[in-house]
Amino acid sequence: MGDYRKRMAEALGRGRRFVMHDVWHIGRPGEEIPRGLIPKHIRMIVLMAKHLWEDDLLLRASALTFATILSIVPFLAIMFFVIQTFNVGEAIGDLLEPSLSTGVTLAPSESAERNRELWETLIALLFGGFEQPGNVAPDGRQLTNPVKMIMLYAERSSNPRTLTLAGIVFVLCAVFGLMMNVEASFNKIWNLPWSRSWYRIFSDYLMILLLLPFMVSAVLSATAVLESAVISRRLGSFAVGLRGIQFVLSYLVLTLMYYFIPKTRVKFRYALFAGIVAGTIWCLMSWAYVRFQFGLPRYNIVYSTFAQIPVLLMWVYFSWLTLLFGAVLAFAYQHETTFAMERFIDSTSFAYKESLGIWAVIEVCRRHDTGQQRMSIEDCARQWNVPSRMLNTTFQVLEDANIFVKTAENPPTYQPARSIDKITMAEVMNCLRDAGNNPSALRQDPVLREAMRIAERIGPDRCTMQQLVRPDQGGESTAHP
Repeated sequence: MGDYRKRMAEALGRGRRFVMHDVWHIGRPGEEIPRGLIPKHIRMIVLMAKHLWEDDLLLRASALTFATILSIVPFLAIMFFVIQTFNVGEAIGDLLEPSLSTGVTLAPSESAERNRELWETLIALLFGGFEQPGNVAPDGRQLTNPVKMIMLYAERSSNPRTLTLAGIVFVLCAVFGLMMNVEASFNKIWNLPWSRSWYRIFSDYLMILLLLPFMVSAVLSATAVLESAVISRRLGSFAVGLRGIQFVLSYLVLTLMYYFIPKTRVKFRYALFAGIVAGTIWCLMSWAYVRFQFGLPRYNIVYSTFAQIPVLLMWVYFSWLTLLFGAVLAFAYQHETTFAMERFIDSTSFAYKESLGIWAVIEVCRRHDTGQQRMSIEDCARQWNVPSRMLNTTFQVLEDANIFVKTAENPPTYQPARSIDKITMAEVMNCLRDAGNNPSALRQDPVLREAMRIAERIGPDRCTMQQLVRPDQGGESTAHP
């Protein structure tokens, strides 16, 4: 027994040493040799877990969950309003009807009934398992299903007669706020600055808000037709394959989000890979959520009704966490050669950051002077072996100081903002040192400024602290009187 415990302890020690030390020295990032494949993916797993834990992603998922609860009724209200106004349910049903066999019974042709069926399908897909048989308390009181209340509020809010100007403003603010939080979370993962204008925010978000209900209603109508018992019997085993549409749709939506939302060029293969992984996790998690909901009625009806809200919140929270995990995955694999160095960013020395900024200015100016191709941040990260997040920050500082200018290419490249004979080394060093905010007026203190003046006159390599604080021994005092 003692030997077994000893061998287990040694095995655990070797595993810990491999993950914490050896994996960072076997198969260096960028190595295209088989033995580097497994260490590369182990590094990815370790670093992605670190980013999920340390980059406030758990906190951001909580914030997005709260924003979702605030905006779910306004968002559904806009969706219902579009469906009801344009009779989307009837239009989709008419589009699908000719493609079916003659003996297949479709949904009713009346617009109101088709829109109602569309709403019910939406409830079934979004909140599957919430419907509970016999929501009646032991004392005979009728218990209210919270999901039905949400849908009822959304349906009432979609009525143009009840939606006032203040209601429209609240709906748009709630939905736009959720979209802005999602984009800010993606930009945080990619370490990108927020520079989208309010005009672009309103136009882009409004376009998404108007197009999304049509896309969702089309998918829901098709799903409602495929869920028909008559159609399932006629399609036979082929109907089982059609149920995989949920996975395909999840992959498509997540891939497009990872590809378009970040304000940088994301390679499609990495966005697709992240979309497949995150979509699979989300579908399996949703299946487990629905199965758990079906088990709630076995408990006391009061307790099962109260449990619906926290379970729904947990599902929404883990859904957002899965979405953010996919964004980290796309970022990690696109910057695989430098992603392993991301863990050193917080402890990077000021000298390294200054050296990186000076080297970036020299290299960009050299390429501009010799007529070579301009470089993007991704090119610089790959050729210089530097974390892309640090390059994003450094290039933004140089751009704000009017040393670099960003081109309109995709992905953006950089060139000198003015003639290279007008850019001095002192200007570059000062802009790198002055980057950020001054919490107080310490730099303006007369004693400190006098000390800096003396050190500059004598020479930093020859000026000692004694010369600054001991005037009685031949130094130049800068002490307070």
